[in-house]
Amino acid sequence: MHIFELEENKATPFTFTFTPITGKKGELLPIKFVSVYNPSFIPDMKVTASYGGYQTILEAGGEVFFNKDTEQWAVPLSSKQAGLLNVRQSTERVTQELLVSHGRSEKIAIETLDSKVFSELYVDGLIRHDNLKVENSGLLQITFKLFGHPGVSYRNTIYLNHKPLESQDGVSFPMALTKGNLEVLSAEINLDQLGDFSTFYVVSVPLNAEDFYDDVIILEKTPSLLLYKGAGI
Repeated sequence: MHIFELEENKATPFTFTFTPITGKKGELLPIKFVSVYNPSFIPDMKVTASYGGYQTILEAGGEVFFNKDTEQWAVPLSSKQAGLLNVRQSTERVTQELLVSHGRSEKIAIETLDSKVFSELYVDGLIRHDNLKVENSGLLQITFKLFGHPGVSYRNTIYLNHKPLESQDGVSFPMALTKGNLEVLSAEINLDQLGDFSTFYVVSVPLNAEDFYDDVIILEKTPSLLLYKGAGI
């Protein structure tokens, strides 16, 4: 996570250097850059209990031409953390109740799911907003649901304090959306590893957005959720 301090009314040029981990000689592949607004902000449960507009995302895209094959590259241990347990994936049917719950601001019909993508994040069985007080130890139940545009494939990663949570199956989990269904990712988080205040969210990266150029297929991020313990108040 790179943090930039910006001066008002002044352009801030920078160069972004990275090592590709996919791509073969002669290929022209899309690349997406995603920025997070004020990633270092975290509610203190005294002055504020919400992230407000902070930690929303802005996506920009481009293309990279490969002059040579990429090499295998291991993800540094410093950029991920253990603690994701009992990962399970399943498929459920979209219900009318689900459409109604997502249609508070505008009505959503079953046809809407042919071109748009929606997600839900449940923590201990409920959709949480802004913050959640958790126990000092034990397991926290996480359920993430993704549904909508048939044919779009995603890889989903669960983040804690801006670092991926890793399970024995890896750090990201695939989902291929199909008509009338929602894909479900369930897991548990070991609360022993949490500090007094932790930022939690899920990121879903589309793998084949370019196949649907008539639609807007972008990276999805759930709103950041503060997980806090009683000792932190």
